[in-house]
Amino acid sequence: MKRVLYMLLFIASCMTMWAQKQMIVHNGSTSQSFTVANIDTVYFSTDKSIMYVSVSNSVTSINVADIDSITFGTVNASSGYVSVIYSGTSATVSIPSALQNVVSSSTSGAHVTITSKGDAGIQYKLSGTSSDGAFLITSDKKFDLYLDGLTLTNPTGPAINSQSKPCNIILTSGTTNTLADGTSYSSQDYDQKGTIFSEGKLYFSGDGTLKVTGNYKHAICADNDIEIDGGTIVVSAAAKDAIHGDTFTGTGGNVTITSSGDGIEAEEGTIDVSDGTYSITTTDGDCFKTSSDSTGITRDMTITGGTFILNSGGKCGTGLKGTASLNISGGNVTIDAAGAAGKGMNFDGNISFTGGTIVANTSGNAYYDSDEADISSSSAIKADGNLVIGTDSTSTVNITATSTGNGGKGVNIEGTFVMNGGTLNATTSGALFKYSSSLDAKCKAIKITGDITINNGTINTSTKSEGGEGIESKDILTIHGGSVTCKTYDDGINATSDIVITGGKVYSKASNNDGIDSNGKIHISGGLVVAIGANSPEEGLDTDSSQGITITGGTIISMGGQMNSIASLINTSASGAQRAVVYGNSATQGNLIHIQNASGTDILDFTMQETLSQNYMLISTPNFGTATYTIYTGGSYSGATTDFGGYLSGGTYTAGTSATSFSFTSSGQVVTVGTTSGGGQGGGPGGR
Repeated sequence: MKRVLYMLLFIASCMTMWAQKQMIVHNGSTSQSFTVANIDTVYFSTDKSIMYVSVSNSVTSINVADIDSITFGTVNASSGYVSVIYSGTSATVSIPSALQNVVSSSTSGAHVTITSKGDAGIQYKLSGTSSDGAFLITSDKKFDLYLDGLTLTNPTGPAINSQSKPCNIILTSGTTNTLADGTSYSSQDYDQKGTIFSEGKLYFSGDGTLKVTGNYKHAICADNDIEIDGGTIVVSAAAKDAIHGDTFTGTGGNVTITSSGDGIEAEEGTIDVSDGTYSITTTDGDCFKTSSDSTGITRDMTITGGTFILNSGGKCGTGLKGTASLNISGGNVTIDAAGAAGKGMNFDGNISFTGGTIVANTSGNAYYDSDEADISSSSAIKADGNLVIGTDSTSTVNITATSTGNGGKGVNIEGTFVMNGGTLNATTSGALFKYSSSLDAKCKAIKITGDITINNGTINTSTKSEGGEGIESKDILTIHGGSVTCKTYDDGINATSDIVITGGKVYSKASNNDGIDSNGKIHISGGLVVAIGANSPEEGLDTDSSQGITITGGTIISMGGQMNSIASLINTSASGAQRAVVYGNSATQGNLIHIQNASGTDILDFTMQETLSQNYMLISTPNFGTATYTIYTGGSYSGATTDFGGYLSGGTYTAGTSATSFSFTSSGQVVTVGTTSGGGQGGGPGGR
C-alpha cells in the first residue's frame, strides 16, 4: 500500500514538472514511455495490483509488481525511441527490439523512410547533420517526433514529411534545429507542400529552437490543423506562406517569421491564439489570415492573449485578415501596414474588441483599383460587418488606429459601430487623395456606414486635411455617455441623418468646417457638448432642418463664424425645451467668458477655443431660469475641478469686464445679445 501511495505522489509531482517530457515505466530490460502532455489520467485497480495509464482514451495496464522504477525526462532509443542520426550523405536508424515488429525503415543515402503500424505514442528522435537528406514517415497512429540538434536540408523535397496521422514535434531543450528544402521538388505520388509537411495535425512543443526556410513553397504546412504550444520557431524565409494549415491554434511559444507570402494562414477554419509571442514580417502578404469562404464552417479569428508584432508590406498587405469575424479580448497587438491601401485589420464579418491593447498603423497611400473601378484606401481597422468596442464602462480595452497615407482611414466600417467602454484613439494625417474631379478619398478618422451608438468609453480623433472628418455616420449618430474629443480639419462629428446626445461629454472642434454637423436634426437632452466651428460660413452646430435643433437638457456651448439664423433653427416648442442664448462677439482663443445671475451666482464659465473676428456662441444650460444674467469677458479662473474642452466648473472666477446682459421671461426661450454681422451658409454633408 505504501508503495502505491509513494508512486502516486511521485507521479503527480513529476507530471507537473515535466509536462512536455516523458513518463518512462521500467521493467527489467524493457520500458514503456508516455508523453506527459498526452496523459489523460493515471489510476489503479481496486486491489492496487495494476496501474492504468490512459492516453487519448487508450488505456495501458501495467502490473505494479513488475515495475522496477518510473522516471521522467528525455529518453533514448534503448528506452523506446526510434533513433535517426544523420551524418553527411548517410543516416543510421535504430529501432528498439520492442518496436521492430511494428516499425520498419529504409534508407537511400540520408533519405530515411519510416513505416509504422504500432499504437499511438511511438517516439522518434532525429539528430545529426545532412545537406541532402529527408525524413518521410507513414504511421497508423499519432506519434512523437523529437528534434534533438538536427540540421537537415532536402534539395528535392520536404525535410520532414508525415503522410498520415497527427505528428507531435517536440523541440528538445537546449538544442537548435535547422531545416530547409530546395527551390524545386521532384515528382512523387504523395503530397509535399513545404519544408515541414504533414497530412495530419502538427503540434509543436518543447523548449528548443526550430529554424525553417521554405525555398519552394510553405515553410511549415499541414493539410490539417497546426498548433504551437512551446519552443522558439524561426522562419527566416518562405516563398509562399510561413505557416499554412486548415486551422491554427497558438497556446505558447515564440514565433518569428519573415515571408514573401502570408505569415500564418488558416485555409479551412479558425485562428485561435491564447498565448505566445508572434513577430511576423511579410513583404507581399498578410501576417495572420483566415481564407476560407465556406459558410458551412467556423472561420473566425479569436485572440485572448499573446504578444503580436506584425509588419505587412506590399499592395493591400494586412496585419490581421479574415473572411469572417475578429474577436480580441486580450493580448497586445501592434500592426504596421506599409503597402499601398494596406490594412491593419480587414474582415468580411464583424469585429469585436473587449480587452487587450491594440495599435494599428498604416502608411500607404490610396490607389485607383481598375478591377473595382474605385479607389482603394488604407485603413487601420476595416470591416464589412459591425464594430463593437468594450462591454461596459469598466472595460479596459485600448485601441489606437492611425493612418498617415493619402486618403487613409483610421476606422472604416460598413455596418454599425457600438462603443460600450474602453478607449479608441483614431488619427489620420495624410492628404486628400484625388483620382479625378469626381472621385477622391478623404482622410477620415472614423467612417461608419451604419448607425453609431456611444454608450461609454473614451474616443479621441484627429485629422489634418481636406475632407478629414473625426466621426462620420452615414445614418444616425447617438451618444448616451462616455467622452468624445474630435480635433479635425473638416467636420468634427457628421451624420447623414440625426444626431442624438443624451449624456456624456463631447468636444468637437473643426479648424475648417463645422464642429457638429447633422444633415438631419440634432437632439440634445443631456450631457456636456462643446462644438467649435471655423470662421464664416462654418458653425459650431449645423443642421439642414428648420427648427432642427432640439435642446431639452444638458450643457451646450457652441462657437462658430456663422450661426445660420441659429435662433430660427432651435425648436422652442418642444416639450421641455431648454432656454438658450445666442451671443455675438469677437473671440480670442484663451480668453474667458463668465455668466452669472443677478445674485452673483456662477452659471457658466468657458475658455474661448478659437480666435474668431465674428463669433456666434450658442449657450444653453439647465441653470438658466426666468431671470436676468450678465456676461463677463476676461478675468481669471482658479481651482477648477472640471476642465473639459474649455468648460470650467468647481473653481472660482475673478471678474473681468461686464460685456452684456440678457433676460429670460419664459421656458424654452432663445434670446440674442451682443454684436452680430452677417455670414454665409453652413457646411455641407461629408464625402467619401
